[in-house]
Amino acid sequence: MERQEYIDAGMKRIQRLDDINPADVESLKQSFGHCFDDKFTLTDAVRYMRCTEEVNPELSEERALARMAEIAAPYFGTRKRGGKTG
Repeated sequence: MERQEYIDAGMKRIQRLDDINPADVESLKQSFGHCFDDKFTLTDAVRYMRCTEEVNPELSEERALARMAEIAAPYFGTRKRGGKTG
């Protein structure tokens, strides 16, 4: 799957897109692109995006960050975005 196809497929799986600010929709597309670059499966990328405030504003920040870390762990291990280890 090519990068743009991945982004489009991920966006189709996000509910409530009509309720999301257009600038935030662009941010989500960029984030899907980052997930593609980091080799996330499409399913995990969608799970990750569903934890964002733009997609799920009812989810507490604490719970969202914990879920996001859990989803991203297999792709990063202890590496943080940008190649830094922590």
